[in-house]
Amino acid sequence: TALPISTGYMCLRENHVSAIYNAASYFGEVSSCLNFKEMRNAKKKQWKRCYCVLRNDAIVVYKDPKAATQKNPSELGRCQLSECKLYFGLDRKLTPPNRNGFYLKAATDEQTKYFCADSEVEMQRWVVGILRVKYPEGM
Repeated sequence: TALPISTGYMCLRENHVSAIYNAASYFGEVSSCLNFKEMRNAKKKQWKRCYCVLRNDAIVVYKDPKAATQKNPSELGRCQLSECKLYFGLDRKLTPPNRNGFYLKAATDEQTKYFCADSEVEMQRWVVGILRVKYPEGM
C-alpha cells in the first residue's frame, strides 16, 4: 500500500509507519540510485544522482554502482544512522525532483543529508530499511 500524500509533503501517522514496518520484508541491505543533496551550515548544493547503499549502521553514498564495487571504493558521503534522526518529506524550497523524499539530520553537527527516490515504493523500501536498522527489536 502507498503512503498517503498531502500537498507535497508526507503525512504519516505513527501507526501507519508501524504497519509498514511490520508488513515489509527486509533482507539486510538496500541499494539503489537516489537523488542526493547535502547541506552543511545552510550552504546549498545541487541535487546529484548517486548510488546509495544501506549497510550495517550507515547509508554510504557513491558516484555510481561501479564505484561501490571497487577494491577501495571512493565514498561521496556517509551517514551513520545511530547519530541521525529520520524525517519524511522534503520542503519545496529544496526543489526536490519529486515528492518521494526523506532526510537524515545528525544530532552532533549542522549537517543534513537529503534523499529523493524515484518512486514512492522505493522511498518506502529505504525508510523501512533505515527503521529496521535503527529499531531492530521493532517499533
